[in-house]
Amino acid sequence: MLYSPVSITVYNRFFHFKKCIENLKKNVLADKTTLFIFSDAPRLGDEENVQKVRDYAKNIDGFKDVRLHFQTTNNFAKNGYESRRIPISEFGSVIRMEDDILTAPGFLTFLNHAYQFYQNNPSIVNITGYCPPLRINSDYSKDYFILKRPCAWGWLYDQEILDIVESQIDIGELNSFIKNSRHKITECGEDVLRMAFKDATKQIQAGDVRSMFYQIKYNKYTIYPRYSLVQNIGHDGSGLHCGSTKKFMHDILWDKVDNFDFELLPKPDPEIVRANYQFRSRPLSTAIKIKLKDTIRAWLQS
Repeated sequence: MLYSPVSITVYNRFFHFKKCIENLKKNVLADKTTLFIFSDAPRLGDEENVQKVRDYAKNIDGFKDVRLHFQTTNNFAKNGYESRRIPISEFGSVIRMEDDILTAPGFLTFLNHAYQFYQNNPSIVNITGYCPPLRINSDYSKDYFILKRPCAWGWLYDQEILDIVESQIDIGELNSFIKNSRHKITECGEDVLRMAFKDATKQIQAGDVRSMFYQIKYNKYTIYPRYSLVQNIGHDGSGLHCGSTKKFMHDILWDKVDNFDFELLPKPDPEIVRANYQFRSRPLSTAIKIKLKDTIRAWLQS
């Protein structure tokens, strides 16, 4: 069995990166997995911390192979591009994550086994190791569920999604889809439309948002674990896109490490779809306040 490599992008967060690697090394399949590290070059003032990260990376062991890619000039986009393209060009797939992702010992097993199981299923296009703290009925007995919304906090994909995450959402295509299928684009959370518009207008460059729009439009799904195999510790204000919040945190991660059960023809569970929508959407009171502010602003500008 060819196991998907792990590709981690790093910059100057030594303690996040160290915890990330320490947890990843505890995975059952770590010694069968090739690890890629893509380190962006420092901006002025970050030289010492970037070097500390690189020195640590040079001494990583516990994996089948460790391949280091140290950029010579600071270029966030180039570093991210290579972190996807280089592993997929050799292995055909990649497990992408950043340095703030902590994994449970069964993380690599779940992703690899799910990918192998659904590799010939055109409806399944990526696998994630993160499960949001959703309100799922305690009698839900499956090891997984599916959603049209992906999660990039430790996700496995191949060439199909690679081509999507590197292509900006077309504003004309987005407007046309909204006009004809607005209900579909909001079913994964009321934040979807806002993020898709930001990508289409070059306010952000978000591969997971691009994948989400693609999946919603063409009815493609992400495989999620029933319980989370990932903890994102980047919501401490240190990340590029994440603020400070405990909304996505888990008290414990799933301790299952093998024998994950999957079904050939998975179907979305309506209750989980609803729970995900509620989790991803703002509280009603907040949404009303934002809508009111937007209405007043539009009135003042008219």
